[in-house]
Amino acid sequence: MKNRVVSRFSVLALAVGLVCLSVPIGSFAESGPFKVLVNFAGTNGSWPYGDLIQYGENLYGMTSLGGAYLPSGNSDGCGTIFEFNTQKGKLKTLYSFGSVANQAAGANPNGDLIEYGENLYGMTNDGGANGNYGTIFKFNTQKGKLKTLYSFGSEANQADGASPYGSLIQYGENLYGMTSGGGANGDYGTIFKFNTQKGKLKTLYSFGSKANQADGAAPRGSLIQYGENLYGMTEAGGANEYGTIFKFNTQKGKLKILHSFGSKANQADGAVPRGSLIQYGENLYGMTYGGGAKGCGTIFKFNTPKGKLKILYSFGSEANDGDGAYPWGGLMLLRSTLYGVTCKGGTDTLGVIFSYTLK
Repeated sequence: MKNRVVSRFSVLALAVGLVCLSVPIGSFAESGPFKVLVNFAGTNGSWPYGDLIQYGENLYGMTSLGGAYLPSGNSDGCGTIFEFNTQKGKLKTLYSFGSVANQAAGANPNGDLIEYGENLYGMTNDGGANGNYGTIFKFNTQKGKLKTLYSFGSEANQADGASPYGSLIQYGENLYGMTSGGGANGDYGTIFKFNTQKGKLKTLYSFGSKANQADGAAPRGSLIQYGENLYGMTEAGGANEYGTIFKFNTQKGKLKILHSFGSKANQADGAVPRGSLIQYGENLYGMTYGGGAKGCGTIFKFNTPKGKLKILYSFGSEANDGDGAYPWGGLMLLRSTLYGVTCKGGTDTLGVIFSYTLK
């Protein structure tokens, strides 16, 4: 595979893990409003990645490492799917990846689960029947069974995509998502649709189809859906090679670049987005890992009718990056306030949780 823009293993998980290791949880876990509900210890999972989802009194999520199986060559384990009962305060490991020879059922999930009836759907970044290119899976919560729906890398030179990051989204009987690698144009990633009724994957778009990957490369987040359009970001490629915001029309099968980062001097408009967008009215909000006025990343707003990007905040604005540096992931909107995290910066240089109030 050529021109890998990023490593296969998530640096975000590493950053989160370093933060977790540096905090003396036991010193405050049993006082005040904060309470540790579960301590991951390896066999019940480690390095949880992604968000929790709720169904009834249970919370569901995944860990990217750990689990019951520690196969040769992967001493950290291949990850888990877990259920946490909020009434009983008990965690149950529903599935440990790595139980099938050569991780054919998938390994190392990176993203969120989505729930549809009694089934949970998700992706793994590694493993699968075709080597180590990742999977789409379904887990039935009633039967406790995992079914691998698709193994990436089934086509020559991984033309169907490889190494999915982020999460799936559902629209009717179809699941939509992205891979960070593979595709028809080399190793620049794809947008795909998977039909749950037919069990068929269709590659909707392969990045890197234009000279110097002007149409983007290596998406590292999730899609959002608005009408017949899917919106997302790539961390590389674009007119300036610092990533893009794009729109993909599912009816026409056309991709349009809405913004190429790095269009201003010293990437003052941001560079290398590594996360997902959120929508609020006619605006899309997101973050870039780098660039901005101080070079430590940005929070931005993109107005879809006008096609204009506005930098709301540049990290590194306080002395010694006390306001945080290098945000990775997506924002959350609560009323008129955006919340997010950075990988680095802050008083202890290990990242911050921040809020930004919209005007």
